[in-house]
Amino acid sequence: MVIVPGQQLYAGNAQNEETFRPLAEAIRADGNTVVYAHAGGRDVASDARLIQRTIAPFVGTAKSIGLVAHSAGGLGARHYLKFLGGSDVVDEYVGAGEYAGKGNREAYLIA
Repeated sequence: MVIVPGQQLYAGNAQNEETFRPLAEAIRADGNTVVYAHAGGRDVASDARLIQRTIAPFVGTAKSIGLVAHSAGGLGARHYLKFLGGSDVVDEYVGAGEYAGKGNREAYLIA
């Protein structure tokens, strides 16, 4: 499972990971590996490439690959899924509180 925290203006990687600790612990308790892709949230294409590099070592070896993205992390995650072949390797995607369609509800429903 790859977790992509949202952009945190005043927190570092350790604080981001602490925020997602309960989720990571639950995933690990089920026997899964958890890694983080600390995307900056300012350059969607760069964030997508970071996610791609983070997932690459698990492609072909993991039973399944999941991706959880929060807030601005969802922008890079969806770019990875749509434009960099991520939909071919990610089995499950969960976006939490992510930006979609600049607040356009219809865009969110089809995203």
